Formats: sequence, C-alpha cells, structure tokens
Amino acid sequence: MGWDEITKILPHRYPLLLVDKITEFEPGHRIVGIKNVTATEEFFQGHFPGHPIMPGVLILESMAQIAGILILVTRNTPGALSFFATVEKARFKKPVGPGDTIVTEATLDVLRGPLAKATVVGRVDGEIVVEGEYTFFTATAADSQTIIRAAGASAMDVPQNAAPVSTPQTVAQPQTPPAIAANGSGAAKGPRPQIHPTAIVSPKAQLADGVVVGPFCIVEEDVRLGENTSLESYVVIKRGTQIGRNCRVFPHCAIGHEPQDAKYKGEDTRVIIGDGNIFREMVTIHRATGDGEATIIGHNNMFMAYAHLGHNCSVGDNNMISNSTGISGHVTIEDRVVIGGFVGIHQFVHIGKMAMVGGLSKVVQDVPPFCMADGRPADIRGLNTRGMRRNGITPEERGQISSAYKLLYRSGLNTSQAMERIRAEVPPSEPLDYLTSFIDRVREGRLGRQDESPL
Repeated sequence: MGWDEITKILPHRYPLLLVDKITEFEPGHRIVGIKNVTATEEFFQGHFPGHPIMPGVLILESMAQIAGILILVTRNTPGALSFFATVEKARFKKPVGPGDTIVTEATLDVLRGPLAKATVVGRVDGEIVVEGEYTFFTATAADSQTIIRAAGASAMDVPQNAAPVSTPQTVAQPQTPPAIAANGSGAAKGPRPQIHPTAIVSPKAQLADGVVVGPFCIVEEDVRLGENTSLESYVVIKRGTQIGRNCRVFPHCAIGHEPQDAKYKGEDTRVIIGDGNIFREMVTIHRATGDGEATIIGHNNMFMAYAHLGHNCSVGDNNMISNSTGISGHVTIEDRVVIGGFVGIHQFVHIGKMAMVGGLSKVVQDVPPFCMADGRPADIRGLNTRGMRRNGITPEERGQISSAYKLLYRSGLNTSQAMERIRAEVPPSEPLDYLTSFIDRVREGRLGRQDESPL
C-alpha cells in the first residue's frame, strides 16, 4: 500500500504523516509498515543540534498510525476516528536517527466494541528500537465523547482535544486494501461492510460486501455473514453460524447459542442459514447437538417475534412461523408451511410442505403435506386448498389429494385400509405420491412421528 492508498485511510498530512509504505497486511490480524527517517526532517533542527535523534513521541505516533490503518480497515467504519486511549509498557531500546528506516509490525489483540488493543513493535535493521501495547478508541467525531463516557474511559485516557490517530474517510476497505486486492485490480466489488462503533466483531468473522452490523451487536469468531445481510441492534451471532445473503435480523435476536440439551458436551456444531430470511425481534436459534451436526434453515423464511428453533432442526424454504412459536429439537419443517402463533411443536415432529398449523396448537405428531392441523393436541382438520392453489397444484391434482384425504380421515377406515383404497381408486400424480409416501413413513416411525425411531 503506497502513499495514495494510505492518505485515503489516514487524515494526516505533512509534516505529521509518518507512514511511507505498507509492506504486509492481513486485515483482522497484523500489518507491517515503514517510515524512512531522513536528515531533512523538521524535528532534527532542534532535537538535538549536533546530535540528531527522532523524538520518542513521534516514533510512537508513526507506529500508532500504522496500527490505526489495521484497526480501521478491519472495523470498516467510514467516517470514524481512532483516538489514543492508552500506551502501556512502552520501552525505548535504541535511538533513531537520520538514515534509519523504522519497520513497524502491529498485531491486533482485541477488537471489542469501540475499543481495540494491539501489540506494536518498531525495528531498525532487524533490532527492536521501541515496543509497546496500544489501546485505541474508535468513534465518530460528533459522538466520541458520549461513547467514551458510556464506555467508562476517563478524560485522562482520552482527552477532549485528542488528535485522531487515523480515519478511513470515505473509502475504507473491509478485508483487503485496494493495493493488495486478491484480483490485483483494486476495484471494489460492492458496498463495504458497515460496523457500528459499539458493536463487537471478532477479527476472525467473515463479513461479505454490504453487511451492516448495528449498535451493540456481538459477532463471534467463525461466523460468516453473506452479502447485504443486516443485524439491527443488540443481536448476538455465536461462533459456527453461517448466514446467507439478504437476511435481516431484528433487535435482540440470538442465533447459534448452545442447545438446551443435556446431551450437548461442547462438541463442534453449527447453524447454517440460507438467503433472504427474516428474523423478527427476540428470535432464538440454537446450534445442533452431536459432533459435526447442524441446525439448518433454507431460504426466504420469516420467523416472527419470540419464535424459538431448537437444536438439530431442519427448516426448508418460504415458511411463515408466527409469534412465540416454540419448536423443539430434531423437528423438520418442509416448504411453504404456515404455523400460527403460540404453537408448541414436540421434538422429532415432521411437517410436510404446504401444511398449516392453527394458533395455540400443541403438535405432537407429524402433519402431512397439504393438510391443516389444529387443537390441543393438534388433529387434522382439513386441506389447505388455498395454499395448494397459490403454489401451483393443478385442479386435477387437488382433486386427487382431496379424494385421498377423505379416505384417510373421513371414511372410518384405518390407515392401512385407506392406503389400499387410495392406490386402487385414485389416479397417481406426483403430489399424491408425495402424500402417500409421507403417510407410509409416519407408520414406520414411533408415536406418529416418522423421524423418531421405534424403541
């Protein structure tokens, strides 16, 4: 990274721009930069005549500017400023004079809310001349004092007139600076991630272009957020969570926490979420139990406020799960299902596609596709005719499903007898075959749940 790129990130200019070049850069981890100390530097005129030595405070400033580039590019907070909070354990081991080149290496140790800590070492000819532990505070110029007070920093830590260490201005880079972009072109692929200064984002999290992380959110390591996904505020995304593109997570959601399962012993499990999902306020989604297992959600689902999805669940596409629904572990919900509010779903229940479950229901057995269930415990009440019509089931196919439904639930026949009649009397079709296959699997399971193995 040369002068052009550096001045797009740092606000400093001559004579207080004390970085000449960035030679190595691993956003979120480390950076190496250089400062060439020439005999024409202004400070040598008076420090000291006849014995020129670079002032220690300017060596610290040069090192801070390099660390500031690392922090601001990692955080990607356009328009923010990084202020000195503390410099600890600073040790000056050798003087720096004309002709020396200071090679500064900064390693990011902590990135927590607006605070960042880095270990910074300056070397000349391979020998350490200065080392120290820096703490920075990142905030916009307008709200820096408000956030500093909220964070508990004292006026001595960050004085009111503190000078900014660095700022990304309008072209901050989230992962790779333009001079060392993977494709070598330096061209931006899209809007860069926006991280609020009060958010806590692990340097080991992966944020795609267009991601927005709002106030007081927490994003842990080994988290991946897809393009244009937004976390509004007070959202917690735990390690091992993957969220796809164009998802929206409303305030106070918690995704990827440990399962409420006594069998869970800390094994490596995950939450995998597809594209276009909406999670309204207070939604909770738990990681799986069992090493290598995952709780999986497909695409374009809506989880309304206070809904809970337990461990090892599998949710398909285009489902509507209403307020305060509680879904136990190992539940499967296929596609285009509508679940009413305040529903409780027993573990290992399997709900077929285009089914509907009425509000306040207690679901302890599988709900076949195309059917409506309601009650405590829920029973099959009818067919979701409108849902089938909306989702492309033809009139002929709806008629076949209706005939099968009447034999299964309205004829007085047991399930075996009804299935024999269906296969003998109702013309086959893909939706009908799917329904009868679902019923067959339920009969092979336990207590009306196909995914729960018989004892």
